[in-house]
Amino acid sequence: MKKEKTTLADWGKEHKEKLIIAGVSITVIIAISFGIKNHRISEGGWTSCKKFVKKPPEIVPAGKTEQILDAVSAKDNVETSIRSTSRIPHHVSGHFRNLPKGQKASPEKIKTAAEHGHELSPKVTWVVSYETGRRTA
Repeated sequence: MKKEKTTLADWGKEHKEKLIIAGVSITVIIAISFGIKNHRISEGGWTSCKKFVKKPPEIVPAGKTEQILDAVSAKDNVETSIRSTSRIPHHVSGHFRNLPKGQKASPEKIKTAAEHGHELSPKVTWVVSYETGRRTA
């Protein structure tokens, strides 16, 4: 008896449906495993973002908007302009910064990074934590 030799392409055509199901299944399994593995990390990211999300304003009934607008326009001390230069003060954590070509980190920065448990690569420096966003008079 003579066996027919089939090429890989012919075999793929015969088993096309099974190959698609296997490919989708493997993709789903990998996505689920990454999701389970990184669940704590993504959950921590959402929790830290919640403090920046404000509640949406309550919906004002249609008749009330005219009363509110009249009350606001009647006040003399209402400041309507917003300064674009005002900034909210916030903390910036210590972090790495890439250096321009030809520059290297100073010995002090290398020492500071080591104190924070980091080893600097040749093209990187360490930036210490600081406060920013304050307006100067």
